[in-house]
Amino acid sequence: MKKIKNKFIIIIITFLVTIIWIIFIQNINNSWNTSSVILRDGWAQITRNNELIVLDVKRQYSLTNWDVVKTLTPDSLLIITWWDWSITRLWWNSSIQINTVNIASDLSEIQISFELISWRTWSNVTSFFWEESYFLETFNDHEAAVRGTTFDIDLNKEFLYVTSHAIELKNNMWETIKISESKPFSIKSFSFIPLIDYIKNYKDQKWQNLNKGLDKLHFEDLKNIMLNNLESTGEFLQLEKIKNNLDINKYISELNIEEKSKLYNNLLEEYQSIHFANAETPELLTKKIELKEVLILTASDKNKKHLIQSTVYDIKEVFKTNNALQFKKILDIFIDNKDTLNNLNLDVKELLSFKNISKEFNLVVRSKLDILKNTFSNIQFWDLPKISEEQIKTLLSSWDEAIKSFLDSNIDGTKLLDIKNKASWWLENILNTLFKK
Repeated sequence: MKKIKNKFIIIIITFLVTIIWIIFIQNINNSWNTSSVILRDGWAQITRNNELIVLDVKRQYSLTNWDVVKTLTPDSLLIITWWDWSITRLWWNSSIQINTVNIASDLSEIQISFELISWRTWSNVTSFFWEESYFLETFNDHEAAVRGTTFDIDLNKEFLYVTSHAIELKNNMWETIKISESKPFSIKSFSFIPLIDYIKNYKDQKWQNLNKGLDKLHFEDLKNIMLNNLESTGEFLQLEKIKNNLDINKYISELNIEEKSKLYNNLLEEYQSIHFANAETPELLTKKIELKEVLILTASDKNKKHLIQSTVYDIKEVFKTNNALQFKKILDIFIDNKDTLNNLNLDVKELLSFKNISKEFNLVVRSKLDILKNTFSNIQFWDLPKISEEQIKTLLSSWDEAIKSFLDSNIDGTKLLDIKNKASWWLENILNTLFKK
């Protein structure tokens, strides 16, 4: 009887250990809560389970749910690096409580939520957020929902300022308002602050300059990491696999629901690694737009909406790079998804303003003029500056030389000649289209 009882106990223990091990492995594979905090200067502490942890300068500490992080002295600056490479910085005498930090290792799920308890934070959110993923900052019964945004919240002066992109702010009366970049907002009155008033009474130029400088260094590090990874591992494998198909739309349309979902998740993991790309990282911005083109084809309607919304911000970066290929790809995305774009209630007329358009972008627009007119009836295409045939030929010639030079230095093998011929054909086709030859 005693032996049977012992065997039974052993079986139960083995079962429990197995269950715990499975949960542990799933947590490692799916959700690594290894967001970290570093005290750059000054004095700070973490309160965890009633235990006080005094932080050493420039030492990395992990963060967990319900941690309360606080800076103390006037020279303090604390930096939180979330697992997805987004960052949040705390000024001195500021404190936050971590509510949720669940981030899958492949970034297929991102759930970040924290409460600003005192003074101020600056956050720069780098990831693409969709469906159930979120980055939330709560404060004074308000909730700021963020998607790829840089923003500053100050509880002492009770204002919020978005440096890039936009956030949705909700108050305790369930009123929701969208706050776009460069439009200062009063938390107290739940209304916008006149720009002159903001500059005079709210703006802290020292704090902004500090964070913009640190953001630049942060993204320079990300760019170098990404470029080094590309050098060692090659191109984005999933994207290259798709691009090898002559008809990408046909290839994706023939996938079943399970295959399409798997492809979306694989592409998303690659896309997340360069979602931060902007005008300061033009080589990665091109790859980001290429990935987005294919990602949209595999996305659900809801995710497609978020992807198109983020493309609206991409085009602003593309106007800074003056890269005609990037511009063409984004126009193609807008044309192919015009219904989704229209449902976002965006001012497309302002988005595609042609008054000060470059000669390169002018050429791209004119090569697609008929289809653009049919797609966006409310845009005034007569704003397009005139461009002569000679100017166009000069531009096309310079593009042709640039493309072939790039191909010579980056591609070898039998594909090179074929790609060069296709590039020349595409440029010649633009010229013929423009002048109806």
